Amino acid sequence: MCMSNVSVGVTTNSRLPKRPKTKVSAASNRTEMPASGSSSCRKAQTLVPAPGSRATFDVALPIFAGRPSAISAGIARMGLGVRAVPFEGWVGDKANRDALRACDAIFGCTDYHDGRMFLSRFAYYSLVPVMDMGLAIDVSDSDPPEIESMDGRVTVLGPENPCLVCAGLVDPEIARAEALKREHPDEYEKLKREAYVLGEGNPAPAVVTFTTEVACMAVNELIQRMTGFRPVEGSAANRVRKFHLCEDRRPGYRPRTGCRICDDDGLWGRGDVDPFIGRVS
Repeated sequence: MCMSNVSVGVTTNSRLPKRPKTKVSAASNRTEMPASGSSSCRKAQTLVPAPGSRATFDVALPIFAGRPSAISAGIARMGLGVRAVPFEGWVGDKANRDALRACDAIFGCTDYHDGRMFLSRFAYYSLVPVMDMGLAIDVSDSDPPEIESMDGRVTVLGPENPCLVCAGLVDPEIARAEALKREHPDEYEKLKREAYVLGEGNPAPAVVTFTTEVACMAVNELIQRMTGFRPVEGSAANRVRKFHLCEDRRPGYRPRTGCRICDDDGLWGRGDVDPFIGRVS
């Protein structure tokens, strides 16, 4: 895929909802790249097959800048028995809820803090595992700049694992600014001029080979959880691949005391509540 704001998932034929019509939002500023392609992407979601499901299954794949439609056409030409169904819009749009509920698992490849926080909450409320991915690149101030670190990350979200906020992988203030830009662009521009919003203007380099490898890491993590092909190492709630060092690490995070999402099981599996996943816009 060549997207920079993407989430992916798979569901069986019988569970696929009707395609909703939503609007596309296009706001993104981050240093951590999505794990599915180039830097020019918009946002998307997709879904993942349950153990024992049939070889023929449906994939919900959002359309942005024409790329997903081309990919879905390519999937059809491969004759794998897979039907790709595109959805447009921000992952949190009301029209996308049925598609999310139909997921057996979700791959989150978005580079938006707000989208990541939404999927993080959804994982605990719905008990649908979310594999969140990203690639963080640190460069020096030298001329020319040199890469100091390049870390690909796959984090599995859900009960017994810390949420993205507690892991320090998303910034609520940046998420708030992203939501403001999407929902109230005029007010966002005003606050931007007054320097009240964060995260504007970060570069988005094209690092296709590395983001593709991170996506493969996430798929392998799902396969491990379905088949147990890694009998010694087992599953990893958080895996970081340090490309510049050619090594993998498994940093541990703990829920912050009092976190209502991951430190308290009172919300786990609550499903549909009002407001949706307890999120007040």
